[in-house]
Amino acid sequence: MKNEERISQLEAELEAKNNVIESLKQELNYIHEQLVLYKKTLYGSRTEKTEIPNQLTLNIFNEAETEETPIKAEPELQVRVSSHSRKKSRKRNIDDLPETVVEHDIEDKTDPRTGKPLRLIGTNERKELVHHKEYYEVIRHVQYVYSADYDEEIETTPMYKGDVPASVIPKSFASPSLLASILDKKFNLSLPLYRQEKALERVGITLSRQTMSNWIIKLYDLYFQTFVDYMHKELLKCSYINADETTLEVLELKKSEGRQDSYVWVYKTGRSEEKQMVLYQFENDRKHERASNFLEGYQGIIQSDGYKAYSNVEDVKNMGCFAHLRRKFVEVMDVAPKGTEIKETETYKMYQMLNKLFHLEKVYDKKYRNDFDRITEERKKNSLPVLDEFYQKVKAVYPHSVEKTHLHTALTYAINNEKYLRYYIEDGRVEISNNSAERCCKVFVIGRKNFLFSNSINGAKASGAAYSIIESAKMNKLKPYDYIEYILTKMAGNKLTENMLEEIMPWSKKLPKTLYRDKKA
Repeated sequence: MKNEERISQLEAELEAKNNVIESLKQELNYIHEQLVLYKKTLYGSRTEKTEIPNQLTLNIFNEAETEETPIKAEPELQVRVSSHSRKKSRKRNIDDLPETVVEHDIEDKTDPRTGKPLRLIGTNERKELVHHKEYYEVIRHVQYVYSADYDEEIETTPMYKGDVPASVIPKSFASPSLLASILDKKFNLSLPLYRQEKALERVGITLSRQTMSNWIIKLYDLYFQTFVDYMHKELLKCSYINADETTLEVLELKKSEGRQDSYVWVYKTGRSEEKQMVLYQFENDRKHERASNFLEGYQGIIQSDGYKAYSNVEDVKNMGCFAHLRRKFVEVMDVAPKGTEIKETETYKMYQMLNKLFHLEKVYDKKYRNDFDRITEERKKNSLPVLDEFYQKVKAVYPHSVEKTHLHTALTYAINNEKYLRYYIEDGRVEISNNSAERCCKVFVIGRKNFLFSNSINGAKASGAAYSIIESAKMNKLKPYDYIEYILTKMAGNKLTENMLEEIMPWSKKLPKTLYRDKKA
């Protein structure tokens, strides 16, 4: 009996050890897969493509390499896209530029042989796109002050002053145009303040990055905080928004709290909203209540990548992101062992179903743009059967997937988010992916790479407000520099009432036509 108990005990110990070994194998395999993905992130292509037959691939980021074949003649300066382009013919920005005509004529218009006047038979023309260096000037505002003659019957002598525009920042020489230039370069063109400082030095102007930084924070305190608070109020009235978040290092918090990363939360109005805007909200962390607090009172649709903070917001409908889901299946194929016939795998078949859903969206968008009821009908007719087939396969494969693998992770994500991913079938306003919010995040990430961190909480909030204004201006086809100069001129010295703010918001119909990128009818 003792021998049987001992044997049973040894078998139990052996089984336990085998389970540990199997678990370690799975963990090692997962780490290996992560290493493969990490190498691909560093050295491989990150482009996500929807495979559509007979479609050209536009490699816009490697033009210098792919288009290095020598050309026989210089191309002409084109005003319109050629008629064979896949996109519709449209005017380029060069159409909006001023044009100077320089005439090259001869002085003596007589024939040197006969003395008779020469006859004009034609002209030759060519165009040049000319770049002028940026220049600065100082405007000295001289306000004349008058008083009446002294009168004993009047206690106070009246004073009369000439009208002078209010300064944007009190007791500062910063003009709306200078501040617009600094903001546009830093937050639109991602040119750090220290490089702007060096550029100014080269034209003989001493303006420190500390001064420019202080101006940006001062603008936030005086105007931009009120400006974005009004945008926030209008955002909560919308029916459909996209949300995402990204990290930001704040040195002040790192020193005081040891916090490595803070977060910028991005909230963007959906494609169906009349008032187009995006808000960059700085928060100390990524706690769920940050989203709940910011979106308090909102009762529409939130589209995200599946982060639970948004599903915890009360009284909202949540929509998932198929691009995020598809990315996980791409990762499964990226880490497949060498020699695997990828196109024969179940993963590839599911990936192709997702591609088909994306392809259908391009068809709907082209045929029924902004007809959201028709898009809903088409989705129910064409997309729903594909989606149902996808989930049938997901649920068939899932029980056989091995834990701690990228396939298991992808299938788990699909199952856990099925309710949120299916919602887009019911509402044509909702996009199939959250890529529009991710693109807004990417703008901030590109800028963050240039300035790396914010020194203070106020600086991070001011940066978020500046990005909100500039990116919202771009969404409404405004020229960021011109728009910032305009709103600073309007706000300087004035009380920021709701009526005034509504008139200068990026979506306002009362903005001057000169602020738009394209000519307005």
